[in-house]
Amino acid sequence: MNQLYITLLLLGFYLPTTAQNLSTTDSLKQALTETEEPVEKLPMYFQLAYNSFRNDIPQSREYTLQALQLSRQLADSANYYKALFYLGLVHRFEANYDSAMHHFQNVHEYYIENEQRDQAVFTLFNMGVVSSYRGWWNKSLEYLMAGVQVAEESGNEVMQGEMLNSIGLVHLELKNFDQALSMVKQALVIFRRLESIPEQTNCVSNIGSIYSDMHQQDSALYYFKKALELNELEDNKWGMAMSLFNIGFTYSELGLYEDALKNLEQSLEMRQQLGGYQREIADSYTNIAQTYVRMGRSDEGLSYALKAKALADSLQVPQELRDAHQVLAQIYTDLGQYQQSYLSQTVVTTINDSIYNAEITRQVSELQAQYETEKKEKEIALLTQEREVQEATLARKSLLLNAFIIGCLLLGALIVVTIRFYRSKMKNRTLIAQKNEEINHRKIQELEQRQKLISMDAMVSGQEEERKRIAKDLHDGLGSLLANVQMRFSSIGDTIESVNSPVYQQANDLLDEACHEVRKIAHNMMPGALVKFGLIPAIQDICRAIEKSKGITVDFQVYGINERFAEKIEISLYRIVQELLNNILKHAQATEIIVQISQHDGDLTLIVEDDGNGFDANAAQAKGGLGLRSLDSRVKYINGVLTIDSVPDQGTTVTVEAPVKQEVALV
Repeated sequence: MNQLYITLLLLGFYLPTTAQNLSTTDSLKQALTETEEPVEKLPMYFQLAYNSFRNDIPQSREYTLQALQLSRQLADSANYYKALFYLGLVHRFEANYDSAMHHFQNVHEYYIENEQRDQAVFTLFNMGVVSSYRGWWNKSLEYLMAGVQVAEESGNEVMQGEMLNSIGLVHLELKNFDQALSMVKQALVIFRRLESIPEQTNCVSNIGSIYSDMHQQDSALYYFKKALELNELEDNKWGMAMSLFNIGFTYSELGLYEDALKNLEQSLEMRQQLGGYQREIADSYTNIAQTYVRMGRSDEGLSYALKAKALADSLQVPQELRDAHQVLAQIYTDLGQYQQSYLSQTVVTTINDSIYNAEITRQVSELQAQYETEKKEKEIALLTQEREVQEATLARKSLLLNAFIIGCLLLGALIVVTIRFYRSKMKNRTLIAQKNEEINHRKIQELEQRQKLISMDAMVSGQEEERKRIAKDLHDGLGSLLANVQMRFSSIGDTIESVNSPVYQQANDLLDEACHEVRKIAHNMMPGALVKFGLIPAIQDICRAIEKSKGITVDFQVYGINERFAEKIEISLYRIVQELLNNILKHAQATEIIVQISQHDGDLTLIVEDDGNGFDANAAQAKGGLGLRSLDSRVKYINGVLTIDSVPDQGTTVTVEAPVKQEVALV
């Protein structure tokens, strides 16, 4: 299908043109090299991240993480949550929707608690957008309608227009074409009054999408070409790729397949160059495959359809997965692979049932009616204050008329919902057994997963207990024995004349080395500092040992940690740091290492960064080596999240985020 156009918003500011971005970016990079003050660097990192959002998502992620780290260091709550908001945008454009929603919700709670409603409107907008990507239409409308109310109260016309535009797109997905056109055109009127070209471009493109879904392709093509012209004027690469995609889709609908392929492939190439935007890339694969099917070249379209399915599977986006399977079903039919075609069509039916069920439609109608009613009540209240008694009487009559019309509409909607509910009930009777079986299967999987976690807990606990026992035996048993032997050996030297002989000295040196090695092995297996003093002193010992033995600068930073954690947390985090530092020493050839650990509102964050030779993180994680699997297992053991950001020759940053609020601290 054609794609919808949702503007990128960054705390109330809009993206400038690319030429301006490049100029600003170059000057900011120069300024960064000329200052050492964190307070001065922080706004520069924010602006650099902002400038990179449109055309370089990986670069924006890097600058955002720098801003996040500095705001933690400065204990600057406002900029800390601003950085979290930026990180949510990065995850949104990389199609990591669970992470994006998590960050937006945390930032929204902060804004509400601090009564910053003018900022909360941006989190509401992005939560609505992410919910629409996941197919949660009722939840999306809740966020967006709440955002309209906040924008109206604060007088933010720009955000009011963005919310109306996005509400129109949700109605388009639900095939409510009249409501979709009404909402988007209301937004277009606002943006024309404000003379805001980028937002007008969005609305023009979305009107084209609505006409396309209404099968009025000539009108759709006109609006899509108009949007492309506006995007080219702004040098908006992301918007140009979107417009080319929509033009290609429309040409395919009109039977102009060569023109369709040309535009679709150009759009795909631009999206791949931009980085991120995985959801849009999946759409490109699907529509190229669909065009090949229409040309009677299904064998050529198969590879694109399979790429679309694989990408949609990884993203867990129901709309893209449905569209990919729809094309695959047709291709398999054309190729005579009827069983595969049946399986793909079954997936399509299942997804459609989950998206367009009667309950969601009922909730959407109720929310829309609630929004319209509240809006009209506010208008009537305002008119009542300003007009004379006669005008107020006319306004009340108008209100009654509107209420009657709304009542009729609600009655009609109730009848439609009742009919759909009856049909759905008849259809669902045949699916009850299948759904029960799926529920039982999920319960079995949950039990198996729970058992795996219990087994892992027992295994790790057993390993650490065994480490403690062996360390104690080495230190108290073999260590004491070697010390006794060394003492007696030294006493022998007092009674023999050949004390200064090479053989005696070599033997004495070997005994010293054996004692030192036993203490070293015992310390590695269970450091005394970790047991006696806790995680922070133990990590400090590792860092000092590396600086002393390897000559590498290790900067250890601690923020917001004033007490010890549960033994499980401390041992696991110590092993994780130990594993990361060992990997850096073995492979990275680094000259400087930064280890940072901080705690904020019950969440602990560990960041280990080096300036070494780096590696291809995606390839390494896909390969799943023993080291990465071990590291990932330890992080999951403490319910944490592991993020590896590395580029060859540009160093590596590893971030571990884990909850510690629910853990009982060590005494």
